[in-house]
Amino acid sequence: MKSILLMTSIHLKNSLRSKAITIAILIFTLAFAGLINLLGYHFFIAPELSSPAPDPGRILHILSLILYSTGILSLGLNLNVFSARPMMKEKTQRIYETLLAAPTGPVPLWVSRGLAVFLPGLVLSLFFTSLSMISIEVFFIIPRLGFLLSPWLIVTNFITVSLMYLFLTLITQFIGLAHNPIPGVVLANVFMSGILSVMINLGLREIFNAAAWDFALINLIITAVLGILMLTFKPLLTKERIILSGGN
Repeated sequence: MKSILLMTSIHLKNSLRSKAITIAILIFTLAFAGLINLLGYHFFIAPELSSPAPDPGRILHILSLILYSTGILSLGLNLNVFSARPMMKEKTQRIYETLLAAPTGPVPLWVSRGLAVFLPGLVLSLFFTSLSMISIEVFFIIPRLGFLLSPWLIVTNFITVSLMYLFLTLITQFIGLAHNPIPGVVLANVFMSGILSVMINLGLREIFNAAAWDFALINLIITAVLGILMLTFKPLLTKERIILSGGN
């Protein structure tokens, strides 16, 4: 555990060393999250709130879709910034060979590299998702209907999405350590953009209720599949594979 924490701190320092990049990702996330919230409120929540008898269930459904989009977007931006570039730099500097020369196995290296990508994304996602929920509730929903909240909304957008991202991050880091970082990031981008597009389209057609148990269950199943895939990769990661991939 101590070795994982130590290596995680090393990877985090390498990833967060550039203040300009850190500030840029904050600005981009704020801009995109603001746009998602603005569009979601203007086209869906505002018309419902202005109706003679607004439906609290539909408002929570739309709010959950907004939070889901905000969280996935925040995590996707983080993955693009803090995954491939820092890993390629560390490979060039032969940091992994140095760490593996010590009594450190490939799995602790993999986990620490994954945590170094996951933790900034987790903070970013939770912050902007919470900010979105509080802003919409305080400025728009509470004055009209009072405070609305669903426990399944919390489970999906604050817990399940975070676990999904953790497993996806570990998969991309496996690909990066064993082969090349770029394909892993491309795969993650395709997955995240694809799942977001499908969920938004199905949600707007009201195939499921995004603030209810069915949406939480769908995301939990996807998370479980990613977790199983991650565990199948574990035996395949060896010191030799990591070292030989340094020339890729």
